[in-house]
Amino acid sequence: FTAATYVPFIVVLLTMTVAASAPVTQRRVSGFANLLDGYRYIWRTPTIRGLLSVDIVPLALGVSYFTMAPALVRDVLGLGERGLGVLLAANGIGSLAGTLLVAVFSGTRQRGRIVVGGVACFGLMLIAFASSSNLYLSLVLIVGLGLVVSTYATMNDTLVQSLVDDAYRGRVLSVYTMLWGLTPIGGLEAGFLADYVGVQRALAFNGLLILAYVPVLWFLTPVRHID
Repeated sequence: FTAATYVPFIVVLLTMTVAASAPVTQRRVSGFANLLDGYRYIWRTPTIRGLLSVDIVPLALGVSYFTMAPALVRDVLGLGERGLGVLLAANGIGSLAGTLLVAVFSGTRQRGRIVVGGVACFGLMLIAFASSSNLYLSLVLIVGLGLVVSTYATMNDTLVQSLVDDAYRGRVLSVYTMLWGLTPIGGLEAGFLADYVGVQRALAFNGLLILAYVPVLWFLTPVRHID
């Protein structure tokens, strides 16, 4: 079933017409120098740097709720594999709804503020989810988590791709993909904490760290000024 969901994307790609652009003449440099040039571009472009940071702190720490879901279902909710399946399915419903929401409101203004607000909501909802010991409340909260993460992350990724300089697009997206690869770090950190303070407190701690990052994102980056 999962493999079959890729078919529509393959069809779209096969039928897509891409306008050919004029070739860009560049001085031949080594791959390492090319990579460093991409990192320099990110560092000297505060907007791109701020947007990419959203893929480091909130996602790396916050996605730990997905990694820790089996322990939460077993130790807190007292359920088995069926309970885990229901909980993750609810999260998937929220994620799908968030993606559709971004598509519907693609022309909205103040998208930077939506991204920062989404990060704040994510931190709050993660703390609430970590504190819940009721199955039905946890289901509602994990739907909200999927919705919030999908909404702000999709909008954030759209902003990265639309604001980056064309000459650096490939290198910036490579860095973006690498940052997504850091998400298991949050699971490792949450699992380490859970051994000492329990699953709920470990996830709540990560929620607090995300909330602590919101003022940094708001005041020290230009993300909130993106229209």
